[in-house]
Amino acid sequence: TVVGKSVEFVKNTGNKLQATVQVSLIFKKNGIITDFKKIDLLSPEVDDTSKIDFTFMDQQRFLLPDGDYNGEIQLQDKNKKDAVPYKTTESLTISFPADKVNISGIEFVESYKRTETINILSKNGYDLVPLSINFFPQSLNALTFYSEIYNTNKVFTASDKFVLKYFIEAYETGKTLSDFSKFRVETAKPVIVVIDEFDITNLPSGNYNLVVELRDKDNNRTSFNKVFFQRSNPSAEFNIADISTLDVSGSFVNAYTNIDTLKDYVKSV
Repeated sequence: TVVGKSVEFVKNTGNKLQATVQVSLIFKKNGIITDFKKIDLLSPEVDDTSKIDFTFMDQQRFLLPDGDYNGEIQLQDKNKKDAVPYKTTESLTISFPADKVNISGIEFVESYKRTETINILSKNGYDLVPLSINFFPQSLNALTFYSEIYNTNKVFTASDKFVLKYFIEAYETGKTLSDFSKFRVETAKPVIVVIDEFDITNLPSGNYNLVVELRDKDNNRTSFNKVFFQRSNPSAEFNIADISTLDVSGSFVNAYTNIDTLKDYVKSV
């Protein structure tokens, strides 16, 4: 995702103003390039640079075998000849054993709709516009996500029932927030698509994990995956029912170990 005001707009062949960002994506395994793409990402055309109040985006998908990789992305504003390219790398491990239930990475989604014509955003019957950040300010009141579950048909029989559960937990303690949990009963399929959302209007500021998990008929967790996100929501009040999710280690609370002293202090205020 590119912020429009961060790049240079110049006139194109149609006499419109447009920005161009060269995107290079490289995946290496043991130092050897296994796949790569280089594309020119074009912004929307405008007539006046004072009206650049938008972002524009691109999405690419790679099919990589299981293994350990180094991924590299490089961004270059092609209209700024002296600009230093932005470059970053990240290590990643892909592991989806064919004989086990696997849950894909969890993708935050800005919006989605049923696919009418296959395009670069299409996946399993939906057009998914990804949310490329894991920070949810007060202006965002919906947390929408997409995930996939593989190979349940190789672990469960056709008559087996199991529970698909997804919820928000406190990052520091791993405790589930009581108002942010959903589940549904599923049967075995090669791929199960998970697309849903939570209303986070009343989710207080803090660090959280969004968790997707499977539980068998005996309520044993058979597989799970999670993704970290942050919420800024100064107006939300903390739900007293979720008091166990708070981590007070290292805070001033540690100083009070005597129940009678604590009662006296509470009465004093």
